[in-house]
Amino acid sequence: MAGFTKLWSDILTSSIWNENNITRIVWITLLAMSNADGYVSGVPTSVAVLARVQIDDCKKALERLSSPDEESRTKKADGRRIEAVDGGWIILNYPEHRARLSDDQKAINARERQRKHREKDTKCDKNCDVTEKDVTQRDSASASASDSASEDKRNKELTTYSPISQTLAEIVQTNKCITISTAQKKSWSSHLRLLETVNKVSKERMTSALTFYAEHVGEEYMPVIESGKIFRQKFTKLEDAMKRLDYKPPAPAETDQAILEYAKEFNRIGGFSAELEDVDRIRVVVEDNCGGSKGWTRVIKAAKQLKTKRMIDYE
Repeated sequence: MAGFTKLWSDILTSSIWNENNITRIVWITLLAMSNADGYVSGVPTSVAVLARVQIDDCKKALERLSSPDEESRTKKADGRRIEAVDGGWIILNYPEHRARLSDDQKAINARERQRKHREKDTKCDKNCDVTEKDVTQRDSASASASDSASEDKRNKELTTYSPISQTLAEIVQTNKCITISTAQKKSWSSHLRLLETVNKVSKERMTSALTFYAEHVGEEYMPVIESGKIFRQKFTKLEDAMKRLDYKPPAPAETDQAILEYAKEFNRIGGFSAELEDVDRIRVVVEDNCGGSKGWTRVIKAAKQLKTKRMIDYE
């Protein structure tokens, strides 16, 4: 569990600092545990161990952090700081803090570029061919190439969510008699990506939920979903409706490629030497998507085969 979270000084004047010591310690522990998307993997027991507090006190602190806070400077989600999701929690205002960190890092990078440029000017004599214009153009070209590569990678990743976005668009268009533009569907794909990467909802679960929604849209107690953003926000309510109606989605296909990818991920985190919560996280995903315990058994077998093959290749 390695990561980095910048602690801003204005936490001292925020409403969180009015909470009791245990709540503040648990909050800072969650920040330290979070990944780059604000997702915290764990259970109350693991948080309590890392925060060095009693489990009952930890549960109370988590409940307090999940509750509305009228004095919070962030009005998002009524001031709630965390939301429980599968496998852990989401820090709700993490994107805003990450944006601040990005701006701060940009300033640091700009100062570093200026420092290097000044050093080059000092070493350069009167006949130096490298001008300020050359440096500026080179930096600009490098930055443009990097931005372009990042954008291409992001667009390529979003295309994997296009079929689900298209399905949702067809449902909305059919029931609302409106047209969904390509730009809107691309925006919806971004929310579907967050649903998978942050909330840990597989594409298979999304597809199953949309199949159910298409069959029951407009019925009593059925959530109204008109965009990718709302689909992400109301996904748990949609699955609750599936459980109430005892909906049985088709069993996901067990593919050799899926088993192989999960086996690689299992070995990457260290196999059974990894932390228990990391192993359980992969096991739950595998059992949800690859046929239950049978799929997990296949993953373990494949992981051992991959490890043995690597040892032979090294020899």
